[in-house]
Amino acid sequence: MSRVLAGLIVFALLLSGCGGEASFPADDMAIYKTGNKKKVVRYGMSRVEAEKVLGEEEKPSGDGYLYDSGVAIFYRDDKVAGIRLDKESKKTFQTKNIKIGMLEDDVKKKYGNITMAVAPLSLDYYYDTLTKKFLDDPMSLPKSQEGKENIYIISNTIDESGSVECIYLFDLKMALYGK
Repeated sequence: MSRVLAGLIVFALLLSGCGGEASFPADDMAIYKTGNKKKVVRYGMSRVEAEKVLGEEEKPSGDGYLYDSGVAIFYRDDKVAGIRLDKESKKTFQTKNIKIGMLEDDVKKKYGNITMAVAPLSLDYYYDTLTKKFLDDPMSLPKSQEGKENIYIISNTIDESGSVECIYLFDLKMALYGK
């Protein structure tokens, strides 16, 4: 009888943890070399460490740097503060859960439906690293620049067929100010 009761308690605890909100581990703010998950570029990594994986930058790209693999990296104080993947990088790098060409519905299965509508044909997840919750209300975003570094964004551009064509991983400060 006590085993049944213990089993029910464990089951209830598991259900209470499944409130429909996806988790957001730190490794979601990283890209991995296709075929070699040990080759990784993470948010917050030093430029020197990132370039050991990516090679030296090929050319400046907007506020970031484009690498031979098609990956664009955006640095703040010589640390990775933003990453962009697109069709050019499709064969060389991917995120843990999202791939270029993946269907929008499959992205929602990974991260849930708590999104912030920013632009048409985009699927944007804002995650507050302090409260450990996804945000869906623009009024809940921090007003100070310092607080904006605590909001992580996974932004996906969706093409007309409903597939991911571009993935951005960055904090809110980088997204708004390019720094």
